[in-house]
Amino acid sequence: MSSRRETLKILGAIGTTCIFPFPAEELYGQHASHTETPLSAPRFFRPGEMEQLATLADLFIPPTDTPGGAAAGVPLYVDLVVSRDAGYRKLFRAGLKDLNKLARRQHGTAFHTLGEARQVALLEPLVAEADQLRTPDFDRASRAVRFARVLKNLIADGYYTSRAGLVEELGYSGNSAHAEFPGAVHEH
Repeated sequence: MSSRRETLKILGAIGTTCIFPFPAEELYGQHASHTETPLSAPRFFRPGEMEQLATLADLFIPPTDTPGGAAAGVPLYVDLVVSRDAGYRKLFRAGLKDLNKLARRQHGTAFHTLGEARQVALLEPLVAEADQLRTPDFDRASRAVRFARVLKNLIADGYYTSRAGLVEELGYSGNSAHAEFPGAVHEH
């Protein structure tokens, strides 16, 4: 350590990290390099799996007056994150297959070819259980529930970091400086 000040900075950063853990644990350590090319082609998923991811992205975030999950590029985002993590690669490859098996067992066809009502009916119980799942219990949950939890998180992360989610839906206009603090706007 070069100085006491440097030591205190490092200790403060470590303490802050412990108090406020990184919220998107699936992205921890996945910093993009400045030389990466924009997302344009899948790195891990096969074409049929990408089609299934597009269907799932639009089920979680359907198109409204803003683009849905698929149009916002969420499937390529999910592909990028999953391609960088061996555990996620295994979970997603199996999770997509399991979803298709469930659809075939209950309806005789692949998941992405079902009507929206049937797709939602298959997903709802998994997502409901995943929403109740506490982080310490994650590893003990069924593979289908873990898949639903990670899938939902990645779809939300992908959408709300895309232009469609961040700018068009949330209205984020970038960091801006104020000459003075405008204060809270009270609506009542």
